[in-house]
Amino acid sequence: MSSQQTSDYERNRNKWSRGQTPDDIIEICRRLCGQYLGGIWSEINDGRRRRPHLTVRRITGGFTNQMYYCAIDNNSDNKSCRRQLANDTPTEVVVRLYGKKWIESSGSCVGGGGSDGHNERLNDIVIYLMASKRGLGPKQLAFFADGSIEQFIKLHTFGLSEQSQDRYVCQLAGLLAQFHAMPVPIARTGDWFRQFVDSQLTKANRLFPLADMFVRLDTKNLMTVDLKKECQWLHRCLAAVNSPVVFAHNDFRGANVLVHELADDDGGGGCDTDGQQSVVDRQLLTLCDFEYSCYGYRGFDFGAIFEDWGRTETNNIGGNVSDETLRKFMTSYLDESVRIGGMAYREDSMVNTVDHLVREAKVFLMAQQMFFIMFCLATEEMPYNKTKDQILQRGDQRLGYYLELKNKYLSEGLIK
Repeated sequence: MSSQQTSDYERNRNKWSRGQTPDDIIEICRRLCGQYLGGIWSEINDGRRRRPHLTVRRITGGFTNQMYYCAIDNNSDNKSCRRQLANDTPTEVVVRLYGKKWIESSGSCVGGGGSDGHNERLNDIVIYLMASKRGLGPKQLAFFADGSIEQFIKLHTFGLSEQSQDRYVCQLAGLLAQFHAMPVPIARTGDWFRQFVDSQLTKANRLFPLADMFVRLDTKNLMTVDLKKECQWLHRCLAAVNSPVVFAHNDFRGANVLVHELADDDGGGGCDTDGQQSVVDRQLLTLCDFEYSCYGYRGFDFGAIFEDWGRTETNNIGGNVSDETLRKFMTSYLDESVRIGGMAYREDSMVNTVDHLVREAKVFLMAQQMFFIMFCLATEEMPYNKTKDQILQRGDQRLGYYLELKNKYLSEGLIK
């Protein structure tokens, strides 16, 4: 594997974790793998001699769930074990234990599983299975009430190194086009973002004395901006962009794009297609973490992936993506969408052009900032071991960047 360019932001991103590791996690994983995978996994540590040994370690980088790598040693001298290992039995898997979603369910809102919020994980199972079947996500091996078991992929997450290579950028665009084209049989709604923003602002004002906190912390942007009016303006602005409603990932950022480590030296994949082959035929990347996926604006995913593009410092806000990269990405996205949907897709010249896609990405960068601003205001559980004051200061920083984007786009005539 070639040396990988990394940044302070990526290194810290890969250390994210939530909650304590259960004291009995080895027993939990042994029981789950034995029950749902069977075969050699059911023979682990059962008290008899020459049984396979289980290795369990936590995988960091997860922001919602807990993930555990589980592996059976394949050096057993037991003949039955050797036969099963030779019969394509997976010896490495990932056990996912569900955590509480950061974004509350509210019917059609992101992460919602119904108008009453029940069975929200049912949607997740449907989405994970469909993504797995299409080769867009990890292979799903089992589901249980509190989690799942899936294929283990030797990987790292999408970062600076991949952002600078055309083969990764263009394949990422193709994967997103395929994801957007999935006909997922769940509730269809196109404006979860409006519901989320409005509900979070209401919640924040109910839970916290925000005005007093802004003064005490001297968060100048939060003190001076009327967020209710600003959100109303943003809703009108996003509607005017005319971004189509698709099945969107809604958390489409580098941390949720897996880079196959064995792909680094294979020289595979570029931006060009020959009309017969998809840009994603040579698999370099896999998408993951679909907990917040639902029908929504196409542009939200564009804004998400480019929101931290080129970001090197954890404490910085805002990406650094060039128009050249945006156009290259959108050209591949459009080509793959045409391959899937035929020339009729390209003929919708109002929204399915490179220029329109680039505009969507830029305008929805503002939506990304407002999403995180509202999260900072309303959250009661503090991520990254931060205090509420620190989270509010982060929200103020986000709002400052949002205003920079707004003023820039207004001066350029990109928005009105």
